[in-house]
Formats: sequence, C-alpha cells, structure tokens
Amino acid sequence: MGATFIDVDMGAIISEYPMGVGASIVTGRFKTMENTIRLSIEGMHCEACTRRVTNALARVDGVRVESVEVGSAQVEFDAAKTSPDEITSAVDRIGFTARIDGGFGE
Repeated sequence: MGATFIDVDMGAIISEYPMGVGASIVTGRFKTMENTIRLSIEGMHCEACTRRVTNALARVDGVRVESVEVGSAQVEFDAAKTSPDEITSAVDRIGFTARIDGGFGE
C-alpha cells in the first residue's frame, strides 16, 4: 500500500508505491484564501448566538471561519467568490448587526 503526499508548491499529488516506484499527477496550482477580516457583531449574547453566526458565515461560498466569539468573528475569504459586504450581510440576515472591524484593506 502506498502513501500519498501533496506538494503544495508544485501543485502535484505524488504517490509512493512499494519498491521505490513513484507516480505523480499534476493538478495545477493550489489557491489559498489570502484575505482576512475581523467583524464586530452587535446583538450576540450567548453560545447559541455564536453557533448561529458560525453557521451563517460557513454557508457563504468562499469563506473559512477562523473564530467566532460573543461580539466578534474572524474569517478568511476568497475575493473571487465573495466580498466583505456579502459576509456582513450573511450575519445581518440572521438578526445581528455586523461591521468590518479590521483586516481587509488595512
């Protein structure tokens, strides 16, 4: 049974098989989310609020939730898929008020 390694810099999947035989499949460059924003969120009071905000943010295409606490959140996002306005709107739609507190465009 072989082991699989992903070479992020080269954008290839390299599999090693018994007896030193190797194979690779070039899959293209891997893209990472490079934009981070911090949100200040009004109206959050408890752990249930943090779960609701986490779920709302996670449903936005191109967003990776880094942290959510009562009153704030931090996310990474892919600007090709979403925008800071779309991210804050996702929070606003569930009854809270979100504003960008830092990170993007600083």
